[in-house]
Amino acid sequence: LTLAPDAWRVGAALRRVSLTDATLTFEDLQRGAVWHLPKADLILNRDATGLSGDLVFDLDLGDTPTRFVAIADFDYVRRVATVVVDFMDLNPQKLAKKERALLALSRLQLPVSGRISMAITAQGKFETVDFDVSGKGGALDLSPVFATPSKVSAMAAQGSLDIENRALLFNKLVLERDTAHAALAGLIM
Repeated sequence: LTLAPDAWRVGAALRRVSLTDATLTFEDLQRGAVWHLPKADLILNRDATGLSGDLVFDLDLGDTPTRFVAIADFDYVRRVATVVVDFMDLNPQKLAKKERALLALSRLQLPVSGRISMAITAQGKFETVDFDVSGKGGALDLSPVFATPSKVSAMAAQGSLDIENRALLFNKLVLERDTAHAALAGLIM
């Protein structure tokens, strides 16, 4: 499916795939991660320029599955997939435990909702990961700036994740604790 349709390969004329009420398991052999989706609806469309898809799924991270809604495109020429994912009440620490490349997300010690946009090469390398998230009731690990995680009543963050350097770049980070309010921007490694 990652090549343009043509009449000369088996399955090459396939232009659409739909799965509804499916249970899916993805094994990422390169990273050693297994992702279980107990409920998923997927629609993939393929044309001469690329592959596009819509996916609504529940991701099993241990307790209650987290609902995700994703839109993805794969460009045949650039060999890059762009993915936009919306979610609610995600536990970032559990996600970071499943994928070591996302370890920096373990700094968010509260349930978050929002959007993550990413570009992934055909080899599985993350080119970009951008986020716009908010959450309430928990803590934020800002070490080494602060020795212990800071308790927060609310948080909003916008920025990007530099996976190669294991760093978070915040364009905006707003923290609320009781009556205190802080707004920050910068790099955390």
